[in-house]
Amino acid sequence: MQTTEAASPRLENFRHLKFSLPVKIALSVLLVLSVLPKIFNSRGFHYNLDLDVYRVGAQRVLDGQELYSGHFHIIGDTYLPFTYPPISAVLFTPLAVMPYHLAAVLLVCATVAVTWWVLAHTVHSAAHLDRSSAGWVSVVLTAVLIHLSPIHTTLAYGQINVLLMGMVFADALVVPRRYRGLLTGAAVAIKLTPAVFGLWFLLRKDWGSILRMGAGTVGTTALAWLILPRDSLEYWTHTLRETGRIGNHEYALNQSINGLLYRFGLRTDDSSSLLWVLLVCVSLAVIAFIMIKLMQVQAPIVALCVNSLFALLASPVSWNHHWSWAPVLLVALACYAIANPTSPLASPRWLWVSLVVLGFAAFAFEPTAFVPFQEQRELEWNAWQALLGNSYLWWTILALLVMAIRLATYRNKAPASEASTAA
Repeated sequence: MQTTEAASPRLENFRHLKFSLPVKIALSVLLVLSVLPKIFNSRGFHYNLDLDVYRVGAQRVLDGQELYSGHFHIIGDTYLPFTYPPISAVLFTPLAVMPYHLAAVLLVCATVAVTWWVLAHTVHSAAHLDRSSAGWVSVVLTAVLIHLSPIHTTLAYGQINVLLMGMVFADALVVPRRYRGLLTGAAVAIKLTPAVFGLWFLLRKDWGSILRMGAGTVGTTALAWLILPRDSLEYWTHTLRETGRIGNHEYALNQSINGLLYRFGLRTDDSSSLLWVLLVCVSLAVIAFIMIKLMQVQAPIVALCVNSLFALLASPVSWNHHWSWAPVLLVALACYAIANPTSPLASPRWLWVSLVVLGFAAFAFEPTAFVPFQEQRELEWNAWQALLGNSYLWWTILALLVMAIRLATYRNKAPASEASTAA
């Protein structure tokens, strides 16, 4: 962790916040009150569509039925396919054997708990708060951030993106070095997209973790082959290539480069993918550069969050609930801007605070909140609608540009002896 200059008395007081018992009770109540609307509504329990898809897939495993044979009845007139790798259906089987409402409550509680833990570690590491203070500050942050669109929709649909984020976060920053890579590899086997975090280990030249990541993926996938050989063959040889099974590319909630190109009419199902591939390669180069610089200035959490942006930009489809790393990135940037004055991510402070505020505004609502959508109405957006409807992407591009320029021009004036290796 980076050693900073002697902090001001005000900053030192901030780093050693004390919370009395009444305050702790009040904060706990605040979090509970914030979470309850994610479980209940005026009619009773919320319905979580994706959780039901997981349960249907898991039930088909228990019943010995095919996983990828078409669209399955979920509720009412809704029929959806199971799109996850086979091992995920195996892991979802406990959700199928317990009552639906119990599964929903447990998933909400697990998602909130992982969100709190990731934020507590972020605040402790990036703002240099002691662990107790960071934990209680993160109770407040969690109560607020679960209402930002990425985490709100994760909870509303009953998604597992936050749980996968917790696996990767723990693997990269907490797990002892000799075991690093295994959890990320397992996450890849569950939902493919965590494979992009191989870039994290690659840029750190952590070859052992890369090998363990591969072993985690292969081992977990091999387990699925043993349990579900027919479904595994179908998924890896056929289903995986059918990206259209996930949804329409131009749909406003698809906040990826691919979705942007479709909405701007720069790509169709029949056109070349050359422009998309070119932009993905450019984003990879920019993100890799930023990550290297962030590692050099001892900002590993920001670097890991930036790594996540590549998956979101490059994936053919990145729904808004896939952006679960974005709130963590906002908190990490805020911590450096407020509590780490010698970091290049703190100067000029107004720049970083403005970037964080814009980020909160961008992720506060779903991209469809203020624009017409569905039935290809995205193709007819005017300039104002294109600004609002692609808000996640515009903020991401702005954030990457700001970080790239600031880090490229930063010169560390601290003596070499003052720096130490990042976590």
